[in-house]
Amino acid sequence: VNSFGSVIMTAYTASGRVEQLVNQPYGSLGGAVAIFSGQNVGAGKFDRIRRGCRKCVWLVAGFSTLMLIVMIVFGHLLIGLFVEEPEIIEIGARGLQITAVSYFFSGLVYTYKAMLNGAGDAEFSLGNGVIEIVARILFILILSSIPAVGYWSVWITAIFSSMLAASLCIWRYLDIGIKSKNNENISL
Repeated sequence: VNSFGSVIMTAYTASGRVEQLVNQPYGSLGGAVAIFSGQNVGAGKFDRIRRGCRKCVWLVAGFSTLMLIVMIVFGHLLIGLFVEEPEIIEIGARGLQITAVSYFFSGLVYTYKAMLNGAGDAEFSLGNGVIEIVARILFILILSSIPAVGYWSVWITAIFSSMLAASLCIWRYLDIGIKSKNNENISL
């Protein structure tokens, strides 16, 4: 981000502050899902985990849609809370609109990682987090080298890395499932 200069760096920082607020509900949902999942694995109620996970996906979809609309309509106002320069506000607001596309995928990552963590699959979450970080770096290196994309790559990268991380989480959830008290895989 720094290589694009102070205007882009400031716009990215301001949009990042807004995004931290957007991610708070996902983090809270993830905490609840982890506890819910762990309790139900312990009780052997795997159907409840499946139903709970589906409901969480619907919550994530609703909140993500709402936040997408908020970023489209109020992005300039939100960035304006952190900076005053019109150019920075314009770029930051557009950046929010771009990354708002990734909110659904980010919410899925929080939900499925937490569910898997609660079910005892913490190693996957660690690996998935590392893959997401590496993907961000690779995507930004690739996208920033495309002249038509340029500095927008710092925001577009969030979409691709979140999609990748969410896809891996869903694959793990569907393919591996969770383990019962007897260490048997229970497909979800």
